[in-house]
Order: sequence, then structure tokens, then C-alpha cells
Amino acid sequence: MRSSGPTGGESIYPRLLVVDDNPLNQRLAEHVLVKMSYCVDVVSDGEQAVAAATERDYLAILMDCQMPVMDGFDATRAIRRLPGQRGQISIIAMTAFDTDEDRQRCLEAGMSAFSPKPVDWSSVEAFLQNIVTSGSAAVEARKSYLSLKQARRERVVLNLDALAQAIGDEGGPDVVTELVALFKTESSDLFDRLGLALARGDVGLSHSACTDLRGTVSSVGAERLADLMSDVSNMIYLDHIDEAIDSADRVWGEFALVLAELDESVAREQKMKLANAFAEGELAAHTPGISPWPAPVGRAV
Repeated sequence: MRSSGPTGGESIYPRLLVVDDNPLNQRLAEHVLVKMSYCVDVVSDGEQAVAAATERDYLAILMDCQMPVMDGFDATRAIRRLPGQRGQISIIAMTAFDTDEDRQRCLEAGMSAFSPKPVDWSSVEAFLQNIVTSGSAAVEARKSYLSLKQARRERVVLNLDALAQAIGDEGGPDVVTELVALFKTESSDLFDRLGLALARGDVGLSHSACTDLRGTVSSVGAERLADLMSDVSNMIYLDHIDEAIDSADRVWGEFALVLAELDESVAREQKMKLANAFAEGELAAHTPGISPWPAPVGRAV
């Protein structure tokens, strides 16, 4: 388990538990929640979440749904069986999919709120603040099961607004660079996993990889690619493996556009960092020709 929080805030600020197996999603949630003045513990699967919730008091739990070892649904059911207030803690579902069936499954598992990825952090903040200020038992929040979701609108290659809002001014170029590098590594690994599973005709592993991919690309605001991954996931679910394989060109084409826009975003952030450093007198000179952006990680496109 990894822990972080505001400086000097170990005993002052409320503590949250983030449960997600994706390093990119973990880091983004950790950054945003610490910026909101919460202490944060991070674990990677449902089994670890149940252990943490058994041993420590939390204000709320942000729970991914699809994870190895134990998924978020089973983890929530196990936590609800804990005695006292620990069994009544607010649990926010974070899922890559957003259908009536998904929401119903979360509700039946005992989750308190539902946030499809990319997470609408302003709604999450309001939900958490309500728990802090009202002092009401988490079971009351569960009775009014909430959907913390952003309004639908036209999809774009890369919606950087949500990511920028989550990172905030305090994050700056270094956090953007870190998150983009994590995205490249994670998405490359997941595409490799999906490709191998499809080649073997393994429906279960293919669907799992596709679900993880949709969550990963949603986290950086790659809306059109996320929708494409939803389509591929449905093909796999219906056992239309050949159709899923035939979609590869469209998926790779969209992935290439996402990478290009991310690289442009990182370059802009780094140039702004250099410009600010010059303005503040932190740099005396800059050597031309040296790029602040490392070589791309993962698959070449």
C-alpha cells in the first residue's frame, strides 16, 4: 500500500482509499485527491482493499470495478459485511463503462455512487465534501445512489480540459509529463495483451484487456478512442473475434492521433516551463536542440 497526503496532514485531513490496478489511474487519483487536501492510501486489487478497510478508518473508498485477484464488486460486498461504521463506508465506483446494467450492478453490490471514466473530479469533490460537512452515516449516501458523470457532448480525439482541471496549476509540466509517460507504457502493454488474446481467440482475456484499455484511454481524455474500445469490447463479448480483429486499423489510427496530440501537449507544457524559468531568472541559458521530452515509450505507430 502506498500513502500520500498534504504536508503535515497525516492526522489533520480525512483519509481516502483508492483501489485501482492501473498505475496511471492511481497516480492521477492520488494527485487530484491530495490537491483537494485528503490523505490517500492506494492499493491495487479488491483483496488489498478489504484488508485496508478492515484495519483502518476511511472517509470513503474510490473503487475500480475490473481488477485482478478480486474485483470491485466482490470487494464491496466483503466490505459491506464488516461490522460497525467500517461496513457502511461510502464507496464510489469508478468504471470504464457507463450503461444502465453497469450502474445497476454497482448498486446491487452496495456501492454508494457511480463515476464513469474519465472521472468527473468536481462531482467527486462535492460528494466527498458533503460527507465531511454533513457528518451523516455513509449508509444514508447509499440510499440516494448518485451518478457522478459528465454531460454528454461531441467526442474529440483528446479532451485535455478534464485532465488539466484535475491536475490544476500546482501540477504543472512535470506531472503532465509523468502521466503521459505512464499512459504510453500502460497502453502499449495493454495493446500487446489484447493482440495476443485476440490471436488466441481467448474471449475472456480479450474482453478484460479491452476493458482495461478503455479505462486507460478514458483517463487521459481520449474520448473517440474510448468509444472505439467500447465497440470492440462489445464485439468480443458477443464472440465476434474476427470483427474485433478487423477493427485494428481504426483503433491504431485513432491511437496514433492521441499520441500525437499528447506529444504536442507535453511540448507546450515544457516550453511554458522553460519560458517561466527564464522569466524568473532561474535559467541563464538554454542549449538549442535539446528536447525536454524523452523518446516515446512503447509501440511505434
